[in-house]
Amino acid sequence: MRTTCTVLMLTLALVAVCHAQEEMQSCVERDGVLYGAQADERGPIGGGEGYTAIVTEGDYTATTLEELIAALEQAQPGETVFIPLPTNDTLSISSFATTVVVM
Repeated sequence: MRTTCTVLMLTLALVAVCHAQEEMQSCVERDGVLYGAQADERGPIGGGEGYTAIVTEGDYTATTLEELIAALEQAQPGETVFIPLPTNDTLSISSFATTVVVM
């Protein structure tokens, strides 16, 4: 469950960053060599316009902080907890996510 929590929290953090920065640079070229992550057949890194691998469901769905905690307690390795955004508790979920990552 700890790995699931960590992956979920990192995903939430990535979503927050992507929403904050529409034009996020994911790679840089230095002396003719590309460094970093590059877009592939799924579209741009981090999602956005042109991204094709959009997740719309999971093994568990959480729309409140209580549902998120319950889903994370039940989730097994390889299962997905889906948080449809926006939710009424988005700020609470983000605060909880930050707390879990820090711990």
